[in-house]
Order: sequence, then structure tokens, then C-alpha cells
Amino acid sequence: MAIVIRADGTEREVEGKLTLPAMQTIVGGYIQQVATRDGRYLIVDEDGKYKGKPVNEKATQLFWPLHDTIVGDVLVLTEEEMAQYRTP
Repeated sequence: MAIVIRADGTEREVEGKLTLPAMQTIVGGYIQQVATRDGRYLIVDEDGKYKGKPVNEKATQLFWPLHDTIVGDVLVLTEEEMAQYRTP
């Protein structure tokens, strides 16, 4: 089940299949996917840093390049959930 991690550290589960517009609403902009250290994916606002969004400490801890930070609210998806959005 997909999880939203807000920049303030709170989390909530998201049920059902997510649409592109729904994911954009959750992160507050155009989406970008980044891999985590544990094989999941973060869906983030691709312009979040430019927009000055706050650092998301929980999401940053999941992110594998430890020299960077994740900002804003993010959506966390498993490999299986990400597969729903890939095209052959």
C-alpha cells in the first residue's frame, strides 16, 4: 500500500490505484521518481527544491544518495506498485 510521508514527518496510507493527477496533487507539482536504499520508490515534486519546499527528513533517510536531500511531501511506492505505471 502506498504511503505519503509529509515534510512534517506525519504519514498516511493511500488506498487504491493512483492516477498521475492524484500523484501530482499529493506532491504538489510535476512528479519525479527516485529509488530508495530498500528497493522502493519515492515520488517527489521535481521542482520542490526550486520552490523552496522544506526538507523531508524521513524521506531523505530512505533515499540512497546520502549526499542529497528530499523536500516536500512524497509518495512511497513498492516495486509492484511502480510496475502499474510503467509502460512496456
